[in-house]
Amino acid sequence: MAYKFDMTQIHVGTGGFSNEDWVGLFYPSELKKTQWLEFYSEHFDAVEINSTFYAVPAQKSMTSMLERSGGRVTFCAKLHGSFTHDLTADADAAARFRFTMQPIQDAGKLGALLAQFPFRFKNVPESRAYLTTLAGWFQGVPVAVEFRHQSWDKEPVYQFLADLGLLPVSVDLPALEGLPKPVLRKGDLAYLRFHGRNRANWFEGKDASERHDYLYAPAELEPWVTALKASRVGQAFVFFENTTRGQGLQNAREFKALWGAQP
Repeated sequence: MAYKFDMTQIHVGTGGFSNEDWVGLFYPSELKKTQWLEFYSEHFDAVEINSTFYAVPAQKSMTSMLERSGGRVTFCAKLHGSFTHDLTADADAAARFRFTMQPIQDAGKLGALLAQFPFRFKNVPESRAYLTTLAGWFQGVPVAVEFRHQSWDKEPVYQFLADLGLLPVSVDLPALEGLPKPVLRKGDLAYLRFHGRNRANWFEGKDASERHDYLYAPAELEPWVTALKASRVGQAFVFFENTTRGQGLQNAREFKALWGAQP
């Protein structure tokens, strides 16, 4: 269920739900993979679909997710890597992606699409022009933009996004040179992503599981809860990407508990 505070409704979940190492930690060992999303939906009311970054699925896959979640989950989906990393996508690719997500959008269960740009995507004129094009391709669909490079972390950038109808993503990352600061940003909704604060492995880790190997202490989450409540934003999505060894599951539960405990 979504949690409300005054006018704010939050949806809390994790980045993905199909982690093999969650079996035994979260998913009962007797569950089939096809039952994982249904089980997940009994604990969390939002999920970020990671698989769409690697391959655009058939529309029927989204219909299946909708059915297996029993209408209890709001979905956010990463744009395919061709939109954010290779920058080879075009208007036709955007139309195909929108078509794939149509069942979820029609059901009122699409929170936002996520454009997760890499560290090398810097605040230069060519990048801003690309964002303008991207906004045009997905006009009418909420698109949240995550920047990894600190050159974007400026107030005029957030006004630029608002003018394009794009949403800023608030990120919690290690305190390393070149990365954005952990500041709550919001548009029509707030979109928060907790990547963990693993300084040692962020740039040096072999893969995402090493970079995101981190467990937040409640004291590290509390300032975000306070800021989000004070913002009075109408709707917020909160996703934990530190899914290694189920740590994001624990932090998602703790965030919900802190949300309910704070006045």
